[in-house]
Amino acid sequence: MKNKLVLLTVAFVLVWVSLVNAQQEPVRLNLKQLESDSTPFVNEQEYPQLQFELAPLNEANVPLSGLSNANFTLVDGITTLDDINVVPIVDVDQKVSLLLVLDVSGPMQGIMPQVQTAVSNLYLALDQTDESAVITFAAYADGTTINVDKLQGLDPLREWGFTNDEGALQNLVNAQRIDPNAGTPLYDAVYKGVRLTTSQAANPRRAIVLLTNGADKSGGEGTSGSLIANENIVIEEARDFNVPIFTIGIGENVDTAFLQRAAILTGGTFNHVASQTIPDDALAAVVYQLKQAYRVTATAVTPPDNAPHPLSITVSSSAGTGVQMVDFQAFYPAIPQILDTQLRLANGELLSLENVRSANGTLTFVPQIVSRHPLAEVNYYVDDVQIYTATSAPWTFTWDTTALVANQPYSLIVEAVDTKSQQAARYQKQIIIAPCNLLCRVGLPSKMTPVLLAVILLLVLVILVLLLAARTRVETAVPTTESIPKSSVLSSLDIPPPSPRYGGPILPTIPQTEPDMPIAGTPPTPVLRNEETNESYSLNYDLRVGSDPNTNIRLTGDTVAEHHAIIKRENSHYVLVVIPRHKMHTSINQQPVPDRQILQDGDIIHIGNHRLQFVFSQ
Repeated sequence: MKNKLVLLTVAFVLVWVSLVNAQQEPVRLNLKQLESDSTPFVNEQEYPQLQFELAPLNEANVPLSGLSNANFTLVDGITTLDDINVVPIVDVDQKVSLLLVLDVSGPMQGIMPQVQTAVSNLYLALDQTDESAVITFAAYADGTTINVDKLQGLDPLREWGFTNDEGALQNLVNAQRIDPNAGTPLYDAVYKGVRLTTSQAANPRRAIVLLTNGADKSGGEGTSGSLIANENIVIEEARDFNVPIFTIGIGENVDTAFLQRAAILTGGTFNHVASQTIPDDALAAVVYQLKQAYRVTATAVTPPDNAPHPLSITVSSSAGTGVQMVDFQAFYPAIPQILDTQLRLANGELLSLENVRSANGTLTFVPQIVSRHPLAEVNYYVDDVQIYTATSAPWTFTWDTTALVANQPYSLIVEAVDTKSQQAARYQKQIIIAPCNLLCRVGLPSKMTPVLLAVILLLVLVILVLLLAARTRVETAVPTTESIPKSSVLSSLDIPPPSPRYGGPILPTIPQTEPDMPIAGTPPTPVLRNEETNESYSLNYDLRVGSDPNTNIRLTGDTVAEHHAIIKRENSHYVLVVIPRHKMHTSINQQPVPDRQILQDGDIIHIGNHRLQFVFSQ
């Protein structure tokens, strides 16, 4: 008969829990602030490694325990991260308010020394920023019992309000003397604990922990159990004011059904110790549960660019699912890096020094530097001697090599120093200085295309022809009429053309310093047109769509999420990427969309009540 009753009780609790779970709110993710920069919840100092700490909370504001890597999904942009690691931790910075409701009625007589040890460990687990309170309960023959309505001016012999003076609370517990005939007003004690926590607890992370080895009942003659509350009133009060109850039942005579119901339905946990031996950490475990958090590390895939990027965090558990969007900075390395140093040609083009074996004349160097922090200076060395310091962007250096010994190698070092780490990045390249001809000395580039050379020769030829024509006009000038005799015959002058006299230097062969690069045609850029406002958005880069003011295309309405969708270019296609939970408010040509959809010219995208048209050519 007893076994059947236990089975019925367990079945009832399971059904009740199923109904509650069906109506529960999603899990809330509480991220801890780690920094004071623009992305305070993510530590990305060792980028691409990301680190953050969070506590997934149930509807009673109690952290979920027992989670692992399998419960976490991280999405960097549109890429799900594989390299993640989840470690459970105790967040010592989390402040809690904890009220101990302690049974000191007759059945507790033999185990009070163990209770005192467990209480001592409880207060060791609390920090000075935490607070706690105590209500001990028993009903005595003289009528002394729990006064439910007295929340101010508590009985100093049996109760103590919230404080961080754990020594006073420990002394109160140690001073309790057990009357073997005392009754157990269990419901009234927990009911008063809920009311006291609701009215006096200072921290949002709050809870009650109940320790008993019996049930609500009277003791010897003249004693009683609860006079005001019953189990349903207790549970309803705790749920109404969001006060979770953690229950610890000792021995076989404990009211298991009530303790289990009270814990599950209020967001706490139930711990049944079958023997009369109380674990030393039975009460301290509740503190660790309230301070439960997880340190998550992951490797991002977004290339470094010193810009913010979105990270989606999803935690799935039996209690529900929680989703949170945060930003992280895709930092460049902490120490500056010189990716390349380039030579600026006369036509403005840049050529990597890695492709240059020799050069001459006046050379302009353009370093390609990435740095997490602002640069302080860029120093230039030739053969280990500093010859120039650039103090502002673009950090270039112009080097006159015309006076240097030709056909000799010179070691060029470029050094970048930032304003914070004061650590330098270096780029080194050996350059052979070629002989400097006339074109080089007058400042013309050493790289001359055949067309440019032909133009110069043509200009020289035109100048010579003009000079020759001018000389011819001088030599064939006709004298005035008065000086010519009338009888004379004016014959034409046969003046031979002067021979060309060109004394310029012979142009040497100009060495090539970079390969000819054909310029490909530029394809048309598609646009996204808002049919309501007639605004057009060019898809030169990825566009984020949502109601958040920082999105590229901001839309309004209850059916538009803060970060609703992203339009990305992948190879030669443009793809609409929809955050999965927002797909019900998104369609293409009035058809449901998957997580990712390649866009076609003329597609109509519905986001909430807005119509956006994808136009590939205008």
